[in-house]
Amino acid sequence: MALSRQDLTALIDESMLFRSLSPEAREALVDIAQVHTFTLGDVLIEEGCRVEGLGLIVDGALRVSTSSLPGQALELKILRGGAYFGEVGFLSRKPATATLAGEEAGTALIFPSEKLEALVVPFPQVKAVLERLALRRAEDTIEKTLKRLQGE
Repeated sequence: MALSRQDLTALIDESMLFRSLSPEAREALVDIAQVHTFTLGDVLIEEGCRVEGLGLIVDGALRVSTSSLPGQALELKILRGGAYFGEVGFLSRKPATATLAGEEAGTALIFPSEKLEALVVPFPQVKAVLERLALRRAEDTIEKTLKRLQGE
């Protein structure tokens, strides 16, 4: 899917992830965004591997799963258009805590880690937004894992 600069600007401006940022910060994100297409089964992030960047789903769907339980994969959720991914790995600089694979063919915007890191200096609100959302997602993952352990 080819996206114009105007398309990228609209996607970032409308994104729940970025809409609270200043217009200058959103414009800087447009400058670094890379369009990535994926198909059923394509792995965008693999648990235990380095996260290459933050992503925003334009269309399609990604399945998020973890093997946090020995010998068992736990599906955490299906992410669809407008959802984001990779924030935990970006912030922690640690290997991914989950695998993201194509559930339905689609497109995502990828914001490469090294370029995103450079944006955090002039636009610290970018990191603050990501930290808030990463905490929320971590709490959700812990809750689902505990329910699975309790047999719910």
